[in-house]
Amino acid sequence: MQEIEQIILDHEELIKKAIFKLKIYRDFEEYMQVGRIALWKAAKSFDKTKGEFAMFAYMTVKYAITRELSRSIDVSENEISVEEEVYSNVEQQPAIQPCLEWPEWFSKLKEDEQFLLKALFLEDLNLKEVADKYGLPYEALKKRRQRLFTKIRKIVEQRKGETY
Repeated sequence: MQEIEQIILDHEELIKKAIFKLKIYRDFEEYMQVGRIALWKAAKSFDKTKGEFAMFAYMTVKYAITRELSRSIDVSENEISVEEEVYSNVEQQPAIQPCLEWPEWFSKLKEDEQFLLKALFLEDLNLKEVADKYGLPYEALKKRRQRLFTKIRKIVEQRKGETY
């Protein structure tokens, strides 16, 4: 056990270098711990005949941190933050007065869904422009738009079924 602790102490800078190379500035200590675990695994699986330990350890640490970073950027986390950001951005923006009359189903939509429709159709913005203008994640907006259009289709289909 003493040996692995010494290896980790000797290679702390290697872990920091990998973190800074990946431009990670938040949750630094969490990624340091991921790097330490990866370094421990590298020490266990290192084959001396294959080359230098430092390079093997660096690549193992960098890969582990990258994998953890991609896990932490989960779509569901982004969707929650998008809802919060949309509400805060809606409150900051002046009310957009429609130049046309919205269909009756428009009032059944959530506030953030109405906001997205207004941005797309009244302001005539594409998703990339909406994301840039309001500081929202583009990928989350794509999913939100897809779900919104599916919801609108269902509402309209239900309305058609009621009228017949």
